[in-house]
Amino acid sequence: MKSDVQSVQHYTSRRRSLIEDARKEKEAGSPTSTNTEDGLVFELENERVTLNIFFTLRNAKNAGLSKTGKVFETCESRIHHIETRPTKKSKNSVEDLEFFIRCEVHSSDINILINSLKRVADDVKTSREEKVPWFPKKIRDLDKCHHLITKYDPDLDHDHPYALSNEPEYKPFDPETTAVQPYQDQTYQPVYFVSESFEDAKTKLRQYSSKIKKAFSVRYDPFTCSIEVLDKPQKVKNALNQMRDELKNLCFALEKLS
Repeated sequence: MKSDVQSVQHYTSRRRSLIEDARKEKEAGSPTSTNTEDGLVFELENERVTLNIFFTLRNAKNAGLSKTGKVFETCESRIHHIETRPTKKSKNSVEDLEFFIRCEVHSSDINILINSLKRVADDVKTSREEKVPWFPKKIRDLDKCHHLITKYDPDLDHDHPYALSNEPEYKPFDPETTAVQPYQDQTYQPVYFVSESFEDAKTKLRQYSSKIKKAFSVRYDPFTCSIEVLDKPQKVKNALNQMRDELKNLCFALEKLS
C-alpha cells in the first residue's frame, strides 16, 4: 500500500512539473512551443485528440527511448500505432532512429506532450499521416519503398486484389512466355510474372523486341523527339546523312584527344 502511494505521488509530481514547464514556456514566448492546430489530425472524442507525431532519437540505444516512453505515459497517451526506421540524415544511421507514433491524448495536454518530447528527442513535428507514407498503402506508393515491402495495408487489395494472395502462380519474367500466356476476363489472372528488377525487365524486353520481324523499320529522330518510319528511300538517305555527320564529329573528337 505504501509503494502504491509513493508511485501515485511520483506520477502526480512528474505531471505537475510538466504542466508548470509548459506554462512557463508559453508565457515566455519560447520558440519550442508548438502551434498544434497546424498539420494535426483532429478526431475529437470526449475532448481527446488523435495526433500523428514524428521525431528522431539520437543513439536510441541509450536512455532516450525510455524517457520518450515516460512522456507518453505521463500525459496518459493511448498509442494506436508506432513505426521506426533508421534516420536518413545521420551518418550513425544504425543507432539513430526516426519514429512515427499515432496516439490519442487529452486536448489540454497537447502542448505539454509536444514540448516534453522536444526535451528528449529531435525534429519533433506533427503531420497528416498520408503525407508521409512510410509503408505502402496503395500500388503507387510501392516505389517509395525501394522494392523492399515490409508491410502493406488492406487498401492494397482494393487496388490490386488477388495478386497479394497465395492463390496465383508466380513465374520468372520471360517475355516469350508472357506473350503467349492465355488469360480470361471472367476472374483474376492465374499467373503473375515477376522480374528481379525494373532494369532486368527492360533488358529482356529489348532483347525480345529485337527478334520481332517487322514489315518496316523505325528510327528515333532526336531533333523532333519522334519515331520516324523508314518506309521510303529518301527517309533512309536522310538518316544515313545524319549518321555520316555524327561519325565525322566523333572522328574529329578522337583526333583532338589523341
